[in-house]
Amino acid sequence: MSADTAPTLQLTDLQYRIDRPLIDLPDWRLPRGEHCLVLGPSGSGKTTLLHLLAGLLRPHAGCVEVLGQDIGALPAGRRDAWRGRHVGIVFQRLHLIGALTVAQNLRLARSLADLPPDPVRERDVLEGLGLARLADALPARLSQGEAQRAAIARAVVNRPALILADEPTSALDDANCSRVAELLLEQAAACGASLLIATHDARIKELFLHHLDLNGDAA
Repeated sequence: MSADTAPTLQLTDLQYRIDRPLIDLPDWRLPRGEHCLVLGPSGSGKTTLLHLLAGLLRPHAGCVEVLGQDIGALPAGRRDAWRGRHVGIVFQRLHLIGALTVAQNLRLARSLADLPPDPVRERDVLEGLGLARLADALPARLSQGEAQRAAIARAVVNRPALILADEPTSALDDANCSRVAELLLEQAAACGASLLIATHDARIKELFLHHLDLNGDAA
């Protein structure tokens, strides 16, 4: 199957163990442009699964294909650049680089993906997320909501095909919870990307047709 026709995600007999099988998934796929929640309580392996999907961890068995590419088969250096071009990640602990401005954080994301600077793209993303006036601000000057939007901007600046978000709404009140979920969906639509959110937050379940329950069945 070519990269043009492959689903965004294809998992085949995926297993990851620590002292017990933490991830044990049979075949599962996420078609292009579709979105899904990864559900389960704390300790069920949601963050581990996202790290496997991003190629930050390698499975003990099976494989993860993103756009038809088995990312575990790539050498480490190529895997990092490939991830930077095709996968955007919003970490639970945002991991913005404190010594860099918001705009420089986006520029770094392009550099790590071996992509040239694109000031127009950076400006458009920041404007779309209401951050244009904060482009030259350091992360320490941002509110929690602004920092989260900056992390989303960094995740989408390279127009990824897959956006991963780890518990993006768990610490938010109801109004901000809905807004962040909507922002992620809006940015996925703008990129033509699939969105996968790991969460135990029941408030956003109705926004997503597909669910992958790590304690149950996929739907």
